[in-house]
Amino acid sequence: MWRQILGFYPNDLSLYRTATTHLSAQEKNQQGKIINNERLEYLGDAFLGFTIASVLYRLYPNATEGFLTRTRSKIVCRQHLNEVCRKIGLNKMLHVSRTIKSNAQNIYGNAIEALVGAIYIDQGVSKTEKWIITNIANINTQHSLDNVVNEETDFKSHIYEWAQHNKKSIVFDLIKHEYSPHIDQHTYVYQLTIDGEIFATGQGNNKRQAQQNASKIALQKLKKRNK
Repeated sequence: MWRQILGFYPNDLSLYRTATTHLSAQEKNQQGKIINNERLEYLGDAFLGFTIASVLYRLYPNATEGFLTRTRSKIVCRQHLNEVCRKIGLNKMLHVSRTIKSNAQNIYGNAIEALVGAIYIDQGVSKTEKWIITNIANINTQHSLDNVVNEETDFKSHIYEWAQHNKKSIVFDLIKHEYSPHIDQHTYVYQLTIDGEIFATGQGNNKRQAQQNASKIALQKLKKRNK
């Protein structure tokens, strides 16, 4: 199974078991050391961000800092990493408590970052970069980035642009905030109002995500009205 996920045989399988062990299912090794994937996640997150930034810098020599930052964010965002985890089958290898697995939304993306950390320690820089480019970004060429670059993600900016053009007022109100300590997860719910009309409600694990989701729903409603 690991050969299919990685594309190579690991040198140290214990690293990959650690990478797939969530905090909720942590265990102790023979030396009594607690094993979970948080440290590898920290390392993988940093290496992943650097690798994507480096590749984008080389592929787009004339791009602005803002463009590079936005494009990198689209590639390393939690939603995309969650999808990568399922696509390569890593989700089937995770050691997670049943309660956490049924509720947490980001364990898959976190596991991808931990896996990157494990590959880095096990295989070194070159092989880790190659794995990231092939499995997470597929950004060997500028052409292969077209879909990523053109994918719309900043719905909030567009709803504000629409409101300014149509002389409408937009208000985002936080109507709900919950925190689940057993899975270390926040849930925010924002209500979007246009000229006093409650137009959409969006939910997310942070304020920005909730507002973006509300904006996306509002734009879809506006599109239908225009039709």
